[in-house]
Amino acid sequence: MMSEIAFVDVHVVPMDRERVLRHQTVLVQGDRIARIGSAADVTPATDATIVEGRGRYMMPGLADMHCHYEAKECAALFLANGVTTVRIMWGRPQHLDARRKIESGERLGPAMVIAGNIVDGDPPTWGGMTSVGDPAAIDGVVEAQQRDGYDFIKIYNLLSLEVFDALMASSKRRGMP
Repeated sequence: MMSEIAFVDVHVVPMDRERVLRHQTVLVQGDRIARIGSAADVTPATDATIVEGRGRYMMPGLADMHCHYEAKECAALFLANGVTTVRIMWGRPQHLDARRKIESGERLGPAMVIAGNIVDGDPPTWGGMTSVGDPAAIDGVVEAQQRDGYDFIKIYNLLSLEVFDALMASSKRRGMP
């Protein structure tokens, strides 16, 4: 059996509606919550790590769904503020590397969902974006971002309708939002 962590006598904010579950014990095994129940009714395992929660609150991790993650120090700041998941909207190779290090346990940080380079029309809104003016070029752009390990495509303002339609069809074929 995995080592258990018990948060004892904590007030749980479950986020399913406006309420607080007072005086709860939360049992965590590995990376999963195994049980939540009244502190009077839930007894941790004898070898559990006990975290005294009296007077404290526990809630699910927050998700920042539109993030521009630039500095290495961002990972610690997100976690310190309860953000356990981020969606990076303009990804770079260093974001993929940071995610690999976080997933391997080499460093702490939030779970990361990462877009590749922003895809925009020709000319692009800002320098550094992937500029596409020809619908025939889209398959290569989507394929490259997927191959590199990005999770989704972020599009921007100046795509022509033809390029937009090609991008939607290409990303749908590849199962890449």
